[in-house]
Amino acid sequence: MNTHSDGWLLHGIGGFQDAADAYMTIITVPLYRKTNPIVVERVHTITAPGETIDAIVTDEGIAINPNRRDLLDRLKGSNLPIVSIEELHEKAIAVTGKPEKPKTKDNVVAVIEWRDGTIIDSVKELDI
Repeated sequence: MNTHSDGWLLHGIGGFQDAADAYMTIITVPLYRKTNPIVVERVHTITAPGETIDAIVTDEGIAINPNRRDLLDRLKGSNLPIVSIEELHEKAIAVTGKPEKPKTKDNVVAVIEWRDGTIIDSVKELDI
């Protein structure tokens, strides 16, 4: 189950986790939507471990996972706007401001399983 950054349920994960196990996993997103930063300091719901994501491509730059030295080396000297994930986050916050963390209760309403069945996160009921 995915959630919006405000904690509201969004939709099922679908085949995303299968794609996250590819040789190179790229997430393409806008840096922000309206007043919501998409590149955030900490996600509300984990649907794939961060180490499985190799690059995040936004309208304001491309962040490469620092563990992918091979990609960083290949892209060195290119005309692509390679920046750190921290830089993308700072750019987003400069436009939208820092979002409030969703308030939740203790009641778990869904769990997030990785491909092997390991539970990697849970979704808690919103305190609204």
